[in-house]
Parts: sequence; C-alpha cells; structure tokens
Amino acid sequence: MAEVDPPHKVAPGDEMSYFKHRQVSGDAYAHYRLPVYLARRLPPNQNAQVLDFGCGFGQTVRELRRLGYANAVGFDIEPAAIDFCVANSIPVISQHQLDAKQHAGQFDLIFCSHVLEHIAKDQVIATLTKLRALLRPQGMLMVCVPNAQSNTGCYWAYEDFTHHTTYTSGSVYYVLSKAGYADIAFIDTDCTEGMGPVRRSIKRLLLAAYRANYRFWNKVTSSATHAPSPQIFSYELKAIARAG
Repeated sequence: MAEVDPPHKVAPGDEMSYFKHRQVSGDAYAHYRLPVYLARRLPPNQNAQVLDFGCGFGQTVRELRRLGYANAVGFDIEPAAIDFCVANSIPVISQHQLDAKQHAGQFDLIFCSHVLEHIAKDQVIATLTKLRALLRPQGMLMVCVPNAQSNTGCYWAYEDFTHHTTYTSGSVYYVLSKAGYADIAFIDTDCTEGMGPVRRSIKRLLLAAYRANYRFWNKVTSSATHAPSPQIFSYELKAIARAG
C-alpha cells in the first residue's frame, strides 16, 4: 500500500503524546464553528468529497457534515484523536488507510490547517505533491500555516516543539508551486472576512498604519523583503491552490 505521508512522525511507544503534552483535548472544540474564510469557499455541491488532512479531534469534519457535506472525512495519525473521532461518530481515516493509489483523484477539496509546519522541510514538497494526486482535476487545496512575518511569528516558531519551520507568503507560494499547484492565491489576508463594515474599516485603517510603520523602519534600518511576496501580517497564512 502506498501510504500518504503523515502530518508528523510519532516516535514508537509515544503515539498518544502530542495532544497530551500540548494540553489539548477534544472538549476544547465543543463550540467550534467553521471559520468564515473556509465556509465561503466550500464546494457548492454538498456531495463533494472533502478531506481534512491532519484533522485532530475532527471538529472541522463534524461541522462540515452538520452543514450537509456528507462525504467529508478526516485523516490523522494520533490514536487519541482518532479514538475521539470514532467515539463521536466523526468519520476518520487512519495513517494506514489513506492510500495514494486507492484515493487518487477522489477529493474535491483538501483542507490542511497547521500541518505543514510539523513536516520536515525535505518532505514538505513531496507531501504536497502526494496530496495533489488525491485531488480531482481542478480540485482545491487550502492550507493554513503560522506566519513568520506576523507579530507572533517568532513565538509560533518555538511555542510548539514539534514545529520544523514557520512560513512567509513567499515560502508558501514556493512549496505549492514546486509541488505542481496552479492558481495559488492568499485569502483573508487582513482577517476581516465575516466582520461587520465598521469593525472591518477600523481594522483596515489600523493595518494601514502598521504597514506604514513597518516600511518606515525597514527604510531606517536598511532592511528588505522579497518584492514579489505579499506583505501579510496576520498570525496565520491562508492560501488556496488548484490541482491543475
């Protein structure tokens, strides 16, 4: 069986350690609802095949199915998370069930939230390539990762000991492009989707001031950033791409 690489490797005999040591349980997501940026980009056909790659306790899959996406399924490698999903009737595929050949071209959407940073750099592009093979032609991948350019970028590089790297918009674009994806775009870059008009206007005004301050001190300190890469300052980067 040609398995798809898991989100992160688990040491033998330590299979239940990640969520335990991160002090996270399924109860933390009891009131979880889909973020607006995801809800707005779901396939219009509720019969679409959706995979949450690295689903954790299955909160996204649970909400997708509550909204009528009956073919939504999760994937994870942590026994504690998988057991929680099974106990709560959330469909989940375990590490040895996600087969690259069996599931090739099956999914319309793959959601991959805060997974890539757990994968060793030399395996990221290969993993994204395998995920692309699971998508139908023109199927969509949505990825979310911590943003190294954000105010808490350094914090998230080290807060989770299992993180291999953090990303900027440029490195997200790079790995997706190298893995063969097309139509790569960053979404909800100001984190204002779902806000009312007043809050959205205030936040965008403050962000404009933040960007001006950033540019000013870059000039003073003779610092530079990669010109083609979007300047995004939110805590996480969110990107979508097509299988091509």
